[in-house]
Amino acid sequence: MERGRLAGLLPLLLAAGCAAPGTVPGSGTDTGSGTGIGRSAAPSGSAPECPADGLRVEAGETDAAMGLRVMTLRLVNCGTAPVAVDGRPHVRPLGADRRRLDVRVLAGTGGIAQVPALDRPPRAFTLRPGARAAAGIVWRSTYDDVREPPVAVVHLAVVAVPGHRARTVTPDGPLDLGSTGRFGVGPWEPVEPLDATPEPARPPVPSAEPVPDPAVV
Repeated sequence: MERGRLAGLLPLLLAAGCAAPGTVPGSGTDTGSGTGIGRSAAPSGSAPECPADGLRVEAGETDAAMGLRVMTLRLVNCGTAPVAVDGRPHVRPLGADRRRLDVRVLAGTGGIAQVPALDRPPRAFTLRPGARAAAGIVWRSTYDDVREPPVAVVHLAVVAVPGHRARTVTPDGPLDLGSTGRFGVGPWEPVEPLDATPEPARPPVPSAEPVPDPAVV
């Protein structure tokens, strides 16, 4: 039952996982290495900032089913040039203090659950200006080892595409891992057909900061 519900739910999460223009739920902030405190997100109702590299990462919706959680990561090409996407987002789990947590990040579901959409091999595609992609994150909220406090991932440092900066996103609620100490990350998938007409792109915000080489999982 759980498998069937999530298998049908995930495509809906991915398809609906892109905020409409002018909304900024979970918009990523530019943190450079992914460990510092970035700029504040745009006020509610205003247009979200477009980073200098033209890629915006956002935390999407989370759905729960009998202790299993699935969340959507969104990737928006808000710049003016196409971007080649191939693979999974590189995600680093952070606590409330934005320090890295001792949590394993798995490719796909990693045996956490049977969600075929997250275990598909990554495919290469071009994300045109204005186009969007999404990836799923899955975990279980199970706490059966009282020797340690339950683990909650409050922020995620995300490198969407190799060579781009890490962005820190804050889901509406933490990833409540309990004592499992792990979550899985699925591949990027285009949300809209690749031949669809994208929304108009906004020019990126100039940045004089150097591009670091963040260490990610």
